[in-house]
Amino acid sequence: MRSGTARKVVRLIEELASDSRKYCIVHICGTHEGTITKHGVRGMLPRNVEVPMGPGCQAAPNSIVYGI
Repeated sequence: MRSGTARKVVRLIEELASDSRKYCIVHICGTHEGTITKHGVRGMLPRNVEVPMGPGCQAAPNSIVYGI
C-alpha cells in the first residue's frame, strides 16, 4: 500500500538527496518501521538513500510485537 503521504515524503527526500552522495536515515521506533514497511517507502526511495532499522523503542509497545 502506498499512501499519498508516503509519496509526498519520498518526493521531498528525492529533492534533498538529488546529488550523488549516499544518505542514511535511521529511525529508532518499531512503529516507524511498521509504517515504512506497510507503505513500501524503502522501495520508493532513490538508490542513494538507505533506511536501516534502528534499535527500536523500549518504551512503546507496537503492533508488530504484540499483534495488535
